[in-house]
Amino acid sequence: MIHFRPLTADDIDRIRRYAWNGDRRGCDLSVANLIGWQFLFNTQIAEVEGQLVFRLHFFGDLAYIVPVIDIDVIKALMEDSASLGQPFLMSGVTEQMAEALEAAMPGVFDVDQNRDYSDYVYFREKLENLSGKKLQSKRNHINKFLSLYPQYEYKPLTKEMISDCLRLERQWKAGQDDDEQADSQNMELRAMTRVFHRWDQLGMSGGTIWVDGELVAFTYGCPINHDTFDVCVEKANVAYEGAYTIINREFVRHLPDQFKYINREEDMGEAGLRKAKLSYRPDILQEKLLVREKSHLRQSVDSETIRLECAQLWRDTFHDPDEYVETYFSRIYRSEDNVCIRNRGSVIAALQTIPFTLLCSGQELSAAYISGVAVKDEYRGQNIGAELMHQAHYNLYNRKVAFAVLIPAEPWLRDWYGRLGYASCIECVNPPAEASEMSWEELAAFLRKQRCSLLAGREWFAVAQEEFRRSGGQTPAPVTGMLRVIDAFQALQLYASLHPEAEMKLRVTDDDVIPANNAYFTISAGKVLQSEEPDESAHKITIASLAEMIFHELDATMTLMLN
Repeated sequence: MIHFRPLTADDIDRIRRYAWNGDRRGCDLSVANLIGWQFLFNTQIAEVEGQLVFRLHFFGDLAYIVPVIDIDVIKALMEDSASLGQPFLMSGVTEQMAEALEAAMPGVFDVDQNRDYSDYVYFREKLENLSGKKLQSKRNHINKFLSLYPQYEYKPLTKEMISDCLRLERQWKAGQDDDEQADSQNMELRAMTRVFHRWDQLGMSGGTIWVDGELVAFTYGCPINHDTFDVCVEKANVAYEGAYTIINREFVRHLPDQFKYINREEDMGEAGLRKAKLSYRPDILQEKLLVREKSHLRQSVDSETIRLECAQLWRDTFHDPDEYVETYFSRIYRSEDNVCIRNRGSVIAALQTIPFTLLCSGQELSAAYISGVAVKDEYRGQNIGAELMHQAHYNLYNRKVAFAVLIPAEPWLRDWYGRLGYASCIECVNPPAEASEMSWEELAAFLRKQRCSLLAGREWFAVAQEEFRRSGGQTPAPVTGMLRVIDAFQALQLYASLHPEAEMKLRVTDDDVIPANNAYFTISAGKVLQSEEPDESAHKITIASLAEMIFHELDATMTLMLN
């Protein structure tokens, strides 16, 4: 198994060293895109056989990106995906790379082409001069702009102009009337502000157009390799006719001479964007293929085998009686809640994310109880447990779960879970005296009267109730459990609703597993606004401290736990 780690701005020089002398012109290797969109794709980085590789979540699927094809590296990545129980998928693959894969490993992969992801690449000279009959309309736009605004100024984009650029972006966004595109526009703004926040670190270049002291257009990008420049963003005030065309031309004219190719990225299937990009007559339509391991060749293990292996791992780790283990894995365990890591075809680590509901002052939020975290003895001390927890947390985030809860099996584990973002802010308490005779509905009604409590599902309750009866109503001593924020926005929405008088600005800074949580949050009048726009007045807070802030006054409890 490969030990990936979260991609950070500190990796920029390393990425450029690998990509600089290559012939890849796809925008996937643009550091602005890798860093700017990390919150969406959870991009991680590793080095395998001397090659740089990336692992990400590509619209729900685990995927890999490699700058060059090295068969030993590809085989290592295939083993990595198999260890996580995922089919092998590689994105951003060129036609030449796909051919090399087929030649080295014939019949192993399916290749999918999606026109929506193809990059538009132009000769720099074309965009500088707009020569020829086919680009006459572009020259007309330029001439119109020059006749209307002869006093315009082109200026390189500097950090001092970022606030103006964000203002123009919001103005542009407000002028859009396509509600279906609202989410993608919000994500683009978040990616843009992440780049602006790291402008110097990323080595960005940008250009602006000003008329009478007002910013009317801006653009920015960064190199992909030694001869290709990636234009990531281009925005303009459409009230100024020709503004888009003039910023396009002027920016390219001011780039260093070494860049012969300009990549203006994909259109993502948006009809208007496709029309605009095609209107410049691209010289290369750079395909970015998806390569998948053929399904009938995948190392498949049926869910029953995995269930039995996880049950045996539980026995070996916790030494519970067979009757208890059989009950848990026949009635509580579900394959969709199981997270495991396999090596050489066998489960070496596993846990279950059991669905619970957090009841808090009349609100109900999705939560998960982390159960049975186990790693085989011979694999301990290799970061396998942390990788297992990371996969579980990210999966829960994609399932829109707000919180994860657990009870450390040993006191020393409390510090370990703390390093994974957990805080000791929920108590495991004795059930009500009549719990052995309660129905699930009665327990739910009882817990809803508490200020903040964790409600199990029906089957968990039934099994826990049987264990409670079997023990004669005896319960273990109360213990403090631990809670982690999985979705910072949902968590802060809960806080804001409980504290409508609160006025604060927070910046979550340390969630390497769920980078979408690392953002600025403004809490005001019972509502939460999330942003990437830097705010020096925001109070920095860790993901664990966020849990403490929200729950320290709530007296959160859980009861009838199978632990």
